[in-house]
Amino acid sequence: MKSPAKLTFETILLIAVVVAVLVTPVISEAAHHGAGPPSLAEFDADGDGFLSEDEFNKGRAERHAEMAKEGRPMHGMSSAPGFADFDTDGDGKLSADEFATGHQLHMGKMRADRHGKGKGMHKGHGQRVHASFEDIDGNGDGCIDKAELDAHHAMEQAGEQ
Repeated sequence: MKSPAKLTFETILLIAVVVAVLVTPVISEAAHHGAGPPSLAEFDADGDGFLSEDEFNKGRAERHAEMAKEGRPMHGMSSAPGFADFDTDGDGKLSADEFATGHQLHMGKMRADRHGKGKGMHKGHGQRVHASFEDIDGNGDGCIDKAELDAHHAMEQAGEQ
């Protein structure tokens, strides 16, 4: 007969293994989708807290290359705003606020375009467009909560009627 300490240890070990097996695919999927929108620091090569047009363009190109290498979807590249669209104060550099706001506006436009501005998720002739993770992740935080999922379902149902 096993001692209580050994039995407890084996139980904890078994639970840890089961949790690790169950969590690994979730972590892998989260990594596949990235950690959300890029931060200014990821693009800020000189570390001055602002982005020049060159840093912006180079950072975007590197991010797109990495996404392509990983096989991740790259929605909205053809309609992606340029540096001038982000530089709302026209000073030739992007602050963290300008960078984040520009990204959020672009993501919102892409979602609206993909959803046909409320026309549902159908292309016609029975051809269905499947929503991407980014379509459902309304606030772009890399997580889908119940409210975002409910909103997506409501939009799909409205488009099917």
